[in-house]
Amino acid sequence: MWHRKYVTADVTAVFVNNQHGIQRRGQEFVKSLYLKGYTAKRLTDKFPEKSWTKRSVNRLLKKLQDTGTVDRRPGGGRPRSAHTEENVETVNDLTSQCFRMLKYFKYSVIH
Repeated sequence: MWHRKYVTADVTAVFVNNQHGIQRRGQEFVKSLYLKGYTAKRLTDKFPEKSWTKRSVNRLLKKLQDTGTVDRRPGGGRPRSAHTEENVETVNDLTSQCFRMLKYFKYSVIH
Protein backbone atom coordinates (compact mmCIF):
# COMPACT_ATOMS: atom_id res chain seq x y z
CA MET A 1 0.00 0.00 0.00
CA TRP A 2 1.47 3.36 -0.93
CA HIS A 3 1.01 6.44 1.15
CA ARG A 4 0.22 9.90 -0.09
CA LYS A 5 3.28 11.46 1.56
CA TYR A 6 5.55 9.36 -0.72
CA VAL A 7 3.93 10.52 -3.95
CA THR A 8 6.21 12.80 -5.94
CA ALA A 9 5.22 15.39 -8.51
CA ASP A 10 6.06 12.98 -11.36
CA VAL A 11 3.79 10.26 -9.98
CA THR A 12 1.04 12.80 -9.35
CA ALA A 13 1.18 13.76 -13.04
CA VAL A 14 0.62 10.11 -13.97
CA PHE A 15 -2.47 9.93 -11.76
CA VAL A 16 -3.79 13.20 -13.21
CA ASN A 17 -3.46 11.67 -16.68
CA ASN A 18 -5.38 8.63 -15.40
CA GLN A 19 -2.44 6.48 -16.62
CA HIS A 20 -4.07 6.26 -20.03
CA GLY A 21 -3.01 9.48 -21.71
CA ILE A 22 -5.50 12.25 -22.34
CA GLN A 23 -8.97 11.93 -20.87
CA ARG A 24 -12.08 12.07 -23.08
CA ARG A 25 -12.91 15.76 -22.64
CA GLY A 26 -9.28 16.62 -23.26
CA GLN A 27 -9.30 14.59 -26.46
CA GLU A 28 -12.14 16.65 -27.91
CA PHE A 29 -10.35 19.82 -26.80
CA VAL A 30 -7.09 18.71 -28.47
CA LYS A 31 -9.03 17.79 -31.61
CA SER A 32 -10.60 21.24 -31.86
CA LEU A 33 -7.23 22.97 -31.39
CA TYR A 34 -5.51 20.61 -33.84
CA LEU A 35 -8.08 21.55 -36.47
CA LYS A 36 -7.09 25.19 -35.83
CA GLY A 37 -3.43 24.34 -36.56
CA TYR A 38 -1.97 23.54 -33.13
CA THR A 39 0.90 21.04 -32.94
CA ALA A 40 1.68 18.65 -30.07
CA LYS A 41 4.53 20.86 -28.84
CA ARG A 42 2.38 23.97 -28.95
CA LEU A 43 -0.40 22.21 -27.03
CA THR A 44 1.90 20.91 -24.27
CA ASP A 45 3.61 24.30 -23.97
CA LYS A 46 0.36 26.27 -23.88
CA PHE A 47 -1.39 24.01 -21.34
CA PRO A 48 1.25 22.78 -18.83
CA GLU A 49 -1.39 22.48 -16.08
CA LYS A 50 -2.99 19.61 -18.03
CA SER A 51 0.13 17.44 -17.49
CA TRP A 52 -0.10 16.10 -21.04
CA THR A 53 3.04 14.58 -22.47
CA LYS A 54 4.10 15.37 -26.00
CA ARG A 55 4.01 11.65 -26.73
CA SER A 56 0.39 11.22 -25.64
CA VAL A 57 -0.67 14.25 -27.68
CA ASN A 58 1.22 12.93 -30.73
CA ARG A 59 -0.48 9.53 -30.34
CA LEU A 60 -3.88 11.21 -30.23
CA LEU A 61 -3.08 13.38 -33.26
CA LYS A 62 -1.89 10.33 -35.22
CA LYS A 63 -5.15 8.52 -34.42
CA LEU A 64 -7.06 11.61 -35.50
CA GLN A 65 -5.14 11.76 -38.79
CA ASP A 66 -5.57 8.03 -39.47
CA THR A 67 -9.22 7.62 -38.52
CA GLY A 68 -10.63 11.15 -38.50
CA THR A 69 -11.93 10.70 -34.95
CA VAL A 70 -10.63 10.50 -31.38
CA ASP A 71 -13.02 7.65 -30.51
CA ARG A 72 -11.75 4.20 -29.62
CA ARG A 73 -11.34 1.78 -32.45
CA PRO A 74 -14.12 -0.81 -32.57
CA GLY A 75 -12.97 -4.24 -31.48
CA GLY A 76 -9.89 -2.90 -29.78
CA GLY A 77 -8.92 -4.50 -26.50
CA ARG A 78 -9.61 -7.79 -24.84
CA PRO A 79 -12.78 -9.70 -25.75
CA ARG A 80 -15.41 -9.38 -23.06
CA SER A 81 -15.93 -13.10 -22.55
CA ALA A 82 -14.90 -16.53 -23.72
CA HIS A 83 -18.31 -17.88 -22.74
CA THR A 84 -19.48 -19.51 -25.96
CA GLU A 85 -21.72 -22.51 -26.49
CA GLU A 86 -18.77 -24.51 -27.81
CA ASN A 87 -16.62 -23.70 -24.75
CA VAL A 88 -19.44 -24.61 -22.36
CA GLU A 89 -19.89 -27.98 -24.06
CA THR A 90 -16.14 -28.65 -23.99
CA VAL A 91 -15.90 -27.89 -20.27
CA ASN A 92 -18.95 -30.05 -19.52
CA ASP A 93 -17.45 -32.95 -21.51
CA LEU A 94 -14.09 -32.65 -19.76
CA THR A 95 -15.59 -32.47 -16.27
CA SER A 96 -17.88 -35.45 -16.89
CA GLN A 97 -14.91 -37.48 -18.21
CA CYS A 98 -12.88 -36.47 -15.18
CA PHE A 99 -15.64 -37.56 -12.79
CA ARG A 100 -16.02 -40.89 -14.61
CA MET A 101 -12.27 -41.49 -14.34
CA LEU A 102 -12.24 -40.58 -10.66
CA LYS A 103 -15.18 -42.88 -9.99
CA TYR A 104 -13.48 -45.73 -11.88
CA PHE A 105 -10.16 -45.09 -10.11
CA LYS A 106 -11.85 -45.02 -6.70
CA TYR A 107 -13.70 -48.28 -7.47
CA SER A 108 -10.57 -50.05 -8.75
CA VAL A 109 -8.47 -49.01 -5.72
CA ILE A 110 -11.08 -50.25 -3.23
CA HIS A 111 -11.63 -53.60 -4.96
